[in-house]
Order: sequence, then C-alpha cells, then structure tokens
Amino acid sequence: MTTIDWQQRLGWSDGALLEVRALGYSFLKQGHYARSKTYFEALIALDPSNAYDRQTLGALHLQLGEYDEALIWLDQAIALEPTHLPTQINRAKTLFLLGMHGEAMTLAIRLSRTADPRIQSLAQALLMAYS
Repeated sequence: MTTIDWQQRLGWSDGALLEVRALGYSFLKQGHYARSKTYFEALIALDPSNAYDRQTLGALHLQLGEYDEALIWLDQAIALEPTHLPTQINRAKTLFLLGMHGEAMTLAIRLSRTADPRIQSLAQALLMAYS
C-alpha cells in the first residue's frame, strides 16, 4: 500500500501546518474540544510523524470522555516520543478511567518519582484519587 504525502500533494509549507496547529490549539484553549479535534485529525493526515499532534488528539479524546480512542492516540504518541512526560501522565489517567488499574498504578508510581515536580504532583494526585 502506497502512503500519500498529503502535505506535499497539497503543496503546503511547514508554516501552513503551524497555522493549522495554532488554530486547533486556539479552539482547545477555548474549550471547543470537538472542533479542535478536527484540526488535529487533519494535522495527523498531513504530518503523520508528529508526536505532538498525536498526544494532543489523545488528550482531546480524554477530555471528551472517549477513553478507548484516547489510549490509541496516546500510545502512538509515546511510540514516537517515549520520554514525553505529559503524554505519559495522560496515558496513566486514561488507563485508570478504562479500569486498567494495575498498569495505571505502575505508570503513575513511576511518574511520581520523576524529576519534574509538576508531573510528580499530577501522578501523586492520580494515585490518591484511584487508590
């Protein structure tokens, strides 16, 4: 199966992708998650190797209560960028919400021991909420 390079096919520059990403992020910040999701779905079609777009789409699905979809996108983002802690914390939360407590606990405990105090705090909050 041949993969189409949509960015090249459409003649879009990296600057155009940045503008679409900014629009999607703007809708996200305003709480228009479904609208934002559409932009990030398009971005993934245009730039499939971008971990940020995948993790953002996963976070949007999480926010919308679409936990199975969230996990798919978060796992894809982690495959592209395994050390991104915000993606991992969203994955831990998603696992808890899906009832996968063993895997979620293991991940949250590991994240509670990171050097990043914000991630530590979020992980500890998850552990307290789901213990």
